[in-house]
Amino acid sequence: TGTVTYDGGSSQTMSGVDYHNLTINNSNGINMGGNASVSGTLTLSSGDITTSSNTLTIGTSGTISGASSDKHINVSDDAGYLAKEFGSASAFTFPVGNGAILRPIRLTTSAGSTTFKLRYDDNRYASGAVGSSGHFSGGHISGYDGSNADVTKGYYYDIRKTNGSANAYLYVNWTSEGEFGTGGNTFSPDLNGIQWGAWTGSQWNVLASTASGSTSTGNITTDAAVSDFSNFYFTLGSTDGENNLPIDLLSFNGECVNNQTQLEFVVASQVNNEYFTIERSKNIFEWEVLGFVNGGGTTNEEVAYSFTDISPTSGDNYYRLTQTDIDGTSKSFSPIVVACESRVDDYKIYPNPTNNTATIEFNLEYHQGNNIQLNIKDLNGSNKKSIPVILSRGYNQFTIDMKELPKGFYIIEFTGTKNHIPEKKIVKI
Repeated sequence: TGTVTYDGGSSQTMSGVDYHNLTINNSNGINMGGNASVSGTLTLSSGDITTSSNTLTIGTSGTISGASSDKHINVSDDAGYLAKEFGSASAFTFPVGNGAILRPIRLTTSAGSTTFKLRYDDNRYASGAVGSSGHFSGGHISGYDGSNADVTKGYYYDIRKTNGSANAYLYVNWTSEGEFGTGGNTFSPDLNGIQWGAWTGSQWNVLASTASGSTSTGNITTDAAVSDFSNFYFTLGSTDGENNLPIDLLSFNGECVNNQTQLEFVVASQVNNEYFTIERSKNIFEWEVLGFVNGGGTTNEEVAYSFTDISPTSGDNYYRLTQTDIDGTSKSFSPIVVACESRVDDYKIYPNPTNNTATIEFNLEYHQGNNIQLNIKDLNGSNKKSIPVILSRGYNQFTIDMKELPKGFYIIEFTGTKNHIPEKKIVKI
């Protein structure tokens, strides 16, 4: 009947056991180490629970409190779920999201002794095919507008009945049109045409639904309890085809300040803008995602946004801005380039060439953290040797042993560092 509290100062792994009361009070988040259950109260005070490929089950008397955008059940892994055991006909809200946004959904069951598990996927489903007349004909489901070819946008719920035979009503509510894409493509949108949709295995069909309130504060529920969960997937759609990209970008600039890249972009107006994605590249062909910035929904006012890359690579860094609409459509803008010098001074490797050992030395502006590896790779990128090292602020010097390596050219690489340390070539003779 007790309470287990996770309140560490760094990310923790949650044991895969049965809890009574469970409190999460760790701003760095909790990772599930296995399937777990809570029979009492799960209190979210600070930080997310990330399920990974595991399932967190809330018992028949179990409850969850305190969920918000920065503390909820992160089911972003393709195999992770939040489950609820229903002991009677009742309602339960699943506080699920992707670790950055909360997208709760409420199930109201028609009977007891039934278990549902679900997850929220922040990518649209692979197919946007809609049915014939009455089934989104002329419209779309989240992420599709008839011309958008990017299958990585949009959202849907994966809902599965794992035990029992009860049916369930589906319900979501929103306090911003940015949450579920209720705003359409005009400055005066309404809820006409918004419906729940269910995947049949080959297309999306309408589940007759009733929306109440407005596009900025409202809710939608299925008119009848859903009985068929055999194809798992559900989302919101529009029967009138309203879907558009919203943004008028005025500027996108960046500069290197204290070895960090400060990015700023300004938009003149925006419609249904959910978020921006910031990406970085060294060659304009291969991009990595650095982070996200929440959008401004719908407004015709000028808005400035900012983002900081705390660890740019040495030399030229290309940055690309992508805006994603509430319904999942997206647009990328022309990249910019920002030069940042390396944080490493007086970097030397000697002797080079070497037939035995070599000494590495340099000065660092910052301590680089724990679990750092020095890797010796061949020119094909294959790692030939790894050595754990400690890199402190200021002067660093250590020796590497290359006696057992064949003659040839090698690359010295550091992984696990907080800041980028350039690669260096060394020759074994």
